[in-house]
Formats: sequence, C-alpha cells, structure tokens
Amino acid sequence: DGAAKPNDNSRAGREALNRGPNSAQSLRQRLSLPLIPTLVILALLLLAMLPAVTRVVIRRRRWAGAASPEARVRAAWDELHDTMLDFGCTTRASDSPRAQVARLADEELGGVGGAGGVGDSVGAGDATAAIAAARRLGAATERARYATSLGDIGDVRADTGLVRAALAARSSRRRRLRARLLPRSTRAVPANLSERLADGLDAIDAAAASVRSNLLRRMRSRSSPT
Repeated sequence: DGAAKPNDNSRAGREALNRGPNSAQSLRQRLSLPLIPTLVILALLLLAMLPAVTRVVIRRRRWAGAASPEARVRAAWDELHDTMLDFGCTTRASDSPRAQVARLADEELGGVGGAGGVGDSVGAGDATAAIAAARRLGAATERARYATSLGDIGDVRADTGLVRAALAARSSRRRRLRARLLPRSTRAVPANLSERLADGLDAIDAAAASVRSNLLRRMRSRSSPT
C-alpha cells in the first residue's frame, strides 16, 4: 500500500495538469463577450456621444480661430446663439442682437420660474450678472456689425460662460442633460458636412472633365494629318 501512494499522487498530478489548460480555456470562454453584440453596443455608445463631442469641438475651434476683437465678438455671439439653441430658448433669425437679448432676459433669465421651471435654483445676483453679460454681448455685436469703432468689448468669452451657467442653473435636470448630451445646435452639422462633400465631389467631377477634355484634344491633334 505504501508503494502505491507515490504512483497515485503522480497520476493525480498529471490529471490536474491536463485539466489545467482546458479549465482555463473554458473560464475564458465563459468570461468572453460575443464579438458582434459588443461591437454594436460600442458603436451605439459612440453615436450617442457624437453630438456632445461635436459641440465641444465646435466651441474650441470657434474660440481658437478668434484672433482679432471683431472675430472674438462674432465667436461670442455665435456661441451665445448655440447655447440658446441647446437649452431650447426661443431664437428668431429676424431679431436684432438687442431684441434677441431682450427676449432671453425676459423669457429665460428674468423673474422667478422661467422656462426651466426652477427659478429659485439661481440667485438674483447670478441672473442679474447673466443679463448684464448678455446685454454686453448684444451691444458689442451691434457695434461690430454697424459701428465704425468697436470700442472696448471686455471679456466676451467669460460673458458667454455667465449666460450658459445661468441657463443651466435655471433649467431642470432633464433640460441640462439634453443641452449637454443632445445639443440642438449640432443638428445643422450633418447638413453642412453633406453640402461640403457635395461641393468637393462637384469640384472633382469638374477637374476630371477638364482633364478628359484636354486629353481628347491632344489625342485629336496628334491623330490629325499635318
């Protein structure tokens, strides 16, 4: 009996070694995710993040390209307009900057319980500062468009931040999440990209037609008798 124990132990060890890779492989198979569903989920997540990422890229490029005071004023007004779109504020293309700011102050920043329905969540001082910032942006925009001298524009980027913070504070959680994750200002981006793509394809077609015309002209000139 004592001599049989080492053989039994060695046999058990070999069986354990043989089961080791198989058990590890089966564990990996149980823990591994199906490839196609995983790729589909990742693609859906990327699509869900695309509007928010696009909004951030637009904002950064907008400010990065604003080198002159006039360009900063245009960037600030465009940013204010996009912020209003993101939060669902009323915007009208026919409104002047002064009229647009007045509507923003009355409907969104003025009084208790604005469009967001949580008017008590932002103090009167914050709302007053945001209204003053919006008025500065509107006045600077009108000077940039119509006046001969732009004058002092102040920190227009900080002014847009004040308005955005006040709108977020006066908005419900659902409205804030929608403005951040599904900003309405990015809806025109696919249309603009498709227009640019169409213009690029038209340019390529025109260039190809010009090349073909030149080749045919040269071939005809060479084949014609002299």
